Amino acid sequence: MSVEFGGNKIINFSSFMVPEGEKAVLAFDYNGDKQEFTIRFLEESSRPSEGKVSQIRFSGEDDKLNLTFVNFNSAIGMSSGKEVIEVGTSDNGETISILAYVVKSGGVYKVDIQTMSGGQNDTK
Repeated sequence: MSVEFGGNKIINFSSFMVPEGEKAVLAFDYNGDKQEFTIRFLEESSRPSEGKVSQIRFSGEDDKLNLTFVNFNSAIGMSSGKEVIEVGTSDNGETISILAYVVKSGGVYKVDIQTMSGGQNDTK
């Protein structure tokens, strides 16, 4: 099966659950490149007048991507947004991007994340 949109080709789709306080490591091969993401969750408090802001923080080390989902704590779920998020480049020079959807219920995070190659972020 092959799925594409906006020139983005889905190269991996994963759906998994992670207990609160734990991290997950997502690893897969694409065209001989090992892709590895560490996925964490963080809840930050803010001033009551501002409300909690959700965001995804990125960092990398040793060809590994760290994704931290901040304040993704809704029981009905939260997506990474309409935009495809570029997270890196493969050894072949292809852009690697993600879309994600996270639900938190009863101390467990359910994550649906798809990783894509190529394409443009023209979903506006």
